[in-house]
Amino acid sequence: MSRAGNLPGLAIGAELTRAREELGLDIRALEERTKIRSRYLRALEEEAWDLIPSPAYAKGFLRTYAAELGLDAEELVDEFRRQVESRLPDSERAYPIGDRVLEAQRRPGSGPPNRFAPLAIVAVIALVSVAGILFRDLIAGGEEEKPSGSVEVVGSGGGSEKKRKPRGGTRRFELALEAREDVELCLVKGQKQALIVAQTVRSGSREGPFTGKEFRLDVMSGGTLLLQVDGERVKVASREPARYIVTSRGARPAAYPSRQRAGCP
Repeated sequence: MSRAGNLPGLAIGAELTRAREELGLDIRALEERTKIRSRYLRALEEEAWDLIPSPAYAKGFLRTYAAELGLDAEELVDEFRRQVESRLPDSERAYPIGDRVLEAQRRPGSGPPNRFAPLAIVAVIALVSVAGILFRDLIAGGEEEKPSGSVEVVGSGGGSEKKRKPRGGTRRFELALEAREDVELCLVKGQKQALIVAQTVRSGSREGPFTGKEFRLDVMSGGTLLLQVDGERVKVASREPARYIVTSRGARPAAYPSRQRAGCP
């Protein structure tokens, strides 16, 4: 992505800066409140879109930041779509499977639709997906992505109560985090609800509690954290980027994507 330059319409960055200064807030304070790293907040105010991983992240950050400043978040996101996203090449936009993929649509005078066309499209998509996986493995030297990081139960606040936890499935529970060193985190509830977005959590700081059935914790910088998982204290540690899946049953390491981008995936 590139800067909006002198494009017509609302000046997104200037509007954000004006609102922040009127509230008497600095970037560091808003980093704590929004859980968005300060470098991304500065990029929004400077309209330095190249510093943000993708248009999707830019819109998400912009929506959160604008709402925190008391601005009309949807108006600013719409302005971003008009000024920036609409001028991106097709390769940088995400389209749903639709008209751009289903080229075998019926046209006037072209005769009845081919009932086998949808099957052919599905087959082509499947072949492309398989080819992409094979190509990825080839580039990566054939190495499989393996979980990294250790998990250690270091205490329980429930005593014998812990033994009575149901073990057959997951349930809602409380999760809290305590950083044992400066770490960069992403915390996602369920499949897509980002709670901490590429945030640096300082040593000794606590986050939470958060309530849910399952969380994905990405320690993007590597490092050590103490988790409170439904009353149980669990230490997770890694010297490299690591991912953990946390449920009421505890925490477990998961494979960290080999091409992890900045921010929550």
